[in-house]
Amino acid sequence: MDDSWKNCDNCARWICSCENKKLWKPIPCPHCGGPLSEKRKYRYGGGPIRAMDRYDGKWYRHCYSCHSEFFAEG
Repeated sequence: MDDSWKNCDNCARWICSCENKKLWKPIPCPHCGGPLSEKRKYRYGGGPIRAMDRYDGKWYRHCYSCHSEFFAEG
């Protein structure tokens, strides 16, 4: 896997330096401490879990380690 997913949108550093991937610091997952993804927009496409339609269009982050997803409040 390359480092292209390490970018400003999922970096916990206050000072941005996307060009130097060695300085990239992950936003930690609340469950396992693994790195979270950049913000993504959830799209409900139907399926067996009908209650998921309430999240359609909401922003979330995905954990690359434990594969949990965290929706933004509000």
